[in-house]
Amino acid sequence: MIFGESGIESSQIFHRWGFIPAEISTGQTRTYITIITGYGISQGQIVPMTTPLDVATPISDWLTLLSSMFMHSSGLHFAGNMLYLWVFGDNVEHRLGPVKYTMFYLICGFVAALCHWFFFQSSVVPLIGASGAISGVLGAYFLLYPYNRVKVLFMFVFITALELQAMYVLGFYLLLQLYQLLGTVGVSNQTSVALWAHIGGFAAGLTIIAVYKKLCGQPVWPRRFY
Repeated sequence: MIFGESGIESSQIFHRWGFIPAEISTGQTRTYITIITGYGISQGQIVPMTTPLDVATPISDWLTLLSSMFMHSSGLHFAGNMLYLWVFGDNVEHRLGPVKYTMFYLICGFVAALCHWFFFQSSVVPLIGASGAISGVLGAYFLLYPYNRVKVLFMFVFITALELQAMYVLGFYLLLQLYQLLGTVGVSNQTSVALWAHIGGFAAGLTIIAVYKKLCGQPVWPRRFY
């Protein structure tokens, strides 16, 4: 799984511990699914060979909102998320403190998953990954440190590193999610990237930090030399 290899074991783990919108919508937990394990010849035709797979979730379906946040489909998926968390997470944690930051992170993850559920209530595809919660961290960073400079690799014919203010980097991130979302409209309701979770997490981070700053008597958008 670390190297992105698919198989019966990984499929079973994802269906057991991932967040499946249809299970929340119907209140029914799927205990078995049928998967294709190969192909054979029957009466001169190629037919799929299937096997039942036990995918009963050992915890409440609602608790998969939490377990799904700590699962990733491959090493690349995990590394990408951890890179974003490493670059932006420490400053947000320093500002909020470890306890508030942990609560904030989890809430953003829950909101992100529920946002995905709202648009894909009948989906039986497991939702996994920390992207929604990390998008919330990005939303927080956008309001807390918009003027901080972030190094970005720019690749177009040549590769170079540019220093851009965080509000432009994170603004581009949000626009990219919206652009990709428009590309899926009318095409499929089951994409490999949970774009609504990204957008929902980012919006949750923005909202929570905006309220937090107002309660602390701080301007929502910091002054240039705050």
